[in-house]
Amino acid sequence: MQGMQGTMSTEQMMRNVDQMMTGSTSMMRDLATMHASMAGHEQHDAMMKGMQGMLDQMKQVQGQMNIMAKDHGTMNADAMKSFQLAYKNLEEVASSFQSMTKNVTTMMKGLSNGPKK
Repeated sequence: MQGMQGTMSTEQMMRNVDQMMTGSTSMMRDLATMHASMAGHEQHDAMMKGMQGMLDQMKQVQGQMNIMAKDHGTMNADAMKSFQLAYKNLEEVASSFQSMTKNVTTMMKGLSNGPKK
């Protein structure tokens, strides 16, 4: 595969995806626990459902990528380029999701501490 030197193997990409998704899932679990323990948390239910939906979609992409990575017979140069693009896109979405989760967690911590005097 010309031009592919220095790039990650599908196996390495999938290990990275699995690590990203483990981190994202853990962060969402922690945020959901914090959300559920807050008084008046219902006002943030729609946002939490949206974030959980985003995580669920990321998990679906992860699952499909795992299936594709195991089908070595169809992984020619063009397919590999597409796989790498899917990997890059999921990596960017996971990074954005984790950043958003951190920001929401910080916001909820501020709300749970009450207004500053």
